[in-house]
Amino acid sequence: MHSGVECLAVLGKMAHPDGSQYVGTLVKGLPHGRGRFTFKNGGEYVGDYRHGKKHGQGTLSYPDTSKYEGFFRNGLKHGPGVIRFADGTT
Repeated sequence: MHSGVECLAVLGKMAHPDGSQYVGTLVKGLPHGRGRFTFKNGGEYVGDYRHGKKHGQGTLSYPDTSKYEGFFRNGLKHGPGVIRFADGTT
């Protein structure tokens, strides 16, 4: 409880003017929990969020089909993870 008000998580969608969008759990209007963010360039992040930032385990996919699977902290890659390039190499 914060100031007598409970923080409720809701499933929602946020569309941005540039064409990017977020679908997933929101708390106080920010991504928090599990979600999917699709970038305007076709890339996407699927994973955990905390207070509006990538935080926890997730997969960041790039338009060229490369992807990073691993951990994030405060929006940045952090800790163990693997990058798979478009040609299949790691």
